Amino acid sequence: MQDDVAEGSAVTIVGGRYQLLEQTGQSGVAIVWRGFDDVLRRPVTIKVLAQPVAADAELARLLRDEAPAAAQLAHPHIVTMYDYGEEPAGDGLIIPFVVTEPVYGSTLEEVLTSGRPVPWPAAAKVAGQAAAGLAAAHEAGLVHCDMTAANIMLTASGAKVADFGVAALLSDSRTPAFLAPEGLHAASAPATAAADVYGLGIVLYRLLAGSSPWQAMTPTGLLEAQLRFEPAPLPRAAGLPVEVTQICMDCLAKDPDERPPAAAVATILLAIHATATGELPAIADRPQATVVLDRRRAARRNRRRAMAVAIVTAGAVAALVLLLPKPGLLAPAPFSAGPLGQPSATQPVPTPAVAPVPSAVTTSPTPGEATRPGNGAPTPLPPTTGAPAPAPTTPSTSPTPPPAAVIVQATGGTVTVSCEDATNAVVTSMTPAEGFTTENAETGPAREIRVVFLSPTHQSEIKATCQDGAVDPKTKESPINTAGPSPFSQR
Repeated sequence: MQDDVAEGSAVTIVGGRYQLLEQTGQSGVAIVWRGFDDVLRRPVTIKVLAQPVAADAELARLLRDEAPAAAQLAHPHIVTMYDYGEEPAGDGLIIPFVVTEPVYGSTLEEVLTSGRPVPWPAAAKVAGQAAAGLAAAHEAGLVHCDMTAANIMLTASGAKVADFGVAALLSDSRTPAFLAPEGLHAASAPATAAADVYGLGIVLYRLLAGSSPWQAMTPTGLLEAQLRFEPAPLPRAAGLPVEVTQICMDCLAKDPDERPPAAAVATILLAIHATATGELPAIADRPQATVVLDRRRAARRNRRRAMAVAIVTAGAVAALVLLLPKPGLLAPAPFSAGPLGQPSATQPVPTPAVAPVPSAVTTSPTPGEATRPGNGAPTPLPPTTGAPAPAPTTPSTSPTPPPAAVIVQATGGTVTVSCEDATNAVVTSMTPAEGFTTENAETGPAREIRVVFLSPTHQSEIKATCQDGAVDPKTKESPINTAGPSPFSQR
């Protein structure tokens, strides 16, 4: 970098043409500057890597590979990348930087920090425009890697997705609250278009609800909730189309194959916004996008139905196997070693002699013989001499199946609990009631699970343990004295 002196103040120049005028932001690895392009005489935004890297480092190679593709993205809802450069730092080190169009406005995250939902037509518009930007990038073979509310800029011309491609590589690691389940299973898993759609689903949910789909006290609890629980139902809003709610939940599907493509999401949401406000003409591609979403939903239903059938079939087979006699159960038990003259356990067991059965051809029926119904053929009576008839065997009993999950209901919400083993309980789902939030969730597996639902006037606490594999739940309801401090305020 070089410093030029102009009117008594030092101005840093990068790339031989870009002035760094004012620092406007900083992340863990990069610094954002308001800049000016001396060649084209226009304002720019410049993101500079905070620390130099080796010219042959993996990050440098990734940046050089991504730069040409990212520079080709030209879309009204994507922040346009102007240039990529590397400033020498000596000793074989470089400082990469990215130049983009200047964006004037606030981030969506700044708007959502109020905790209030956005009117649904505006939510559909913002999410639809962001989806349109994602769709253009996905078509070009690029994924965002960190689709969050902080990376959506609200400008006079609409929403713009920032930090695509190279700029994303100069940002912090992926935001856990917006990370798709497949990324939570393996932090090193490559980002995909479906993961971008998942992040967009969380953005849309926060727009409509004013809060995240999962409530948790700790980052670890949040990640666990994303992996194991379905999103809390969206609150009812006057006039909110069911289609918007369905799209939001489709984007949050845990299976990436069940999420819709960004192009279909954009088409539907922008068409719904147009119908509600009359700002835009109807979009001709909406029927086709609806067909895409309907096919995804049908495929999801079919997969779940097939899974349910497989589970039922497997259960029936397992039950049949348990009911069938085990090998050797009906065979004579071996003799134990006894006094002299009796067989031992290693000697063959003699078969008792049985009187020959009279033939139906050579023997005539006698008054003491039974006959088979319908044909008069004689059936021999049981022999009165020889070996005694075998004693009836006692049918084996199947092991008692583990108890089913228990649904525990309280004023503040509902929790489903099951036993992972004889002593450890685990929460499989939890849903707060209307007006309540999840204040705390210790979901196990553990000796005791605990979930607390809280409203401004009431607290519901649900605890459960497992006794010999059976769920033992307990609930506690506590009104909150609104005249005094909250019981949680002194924590």
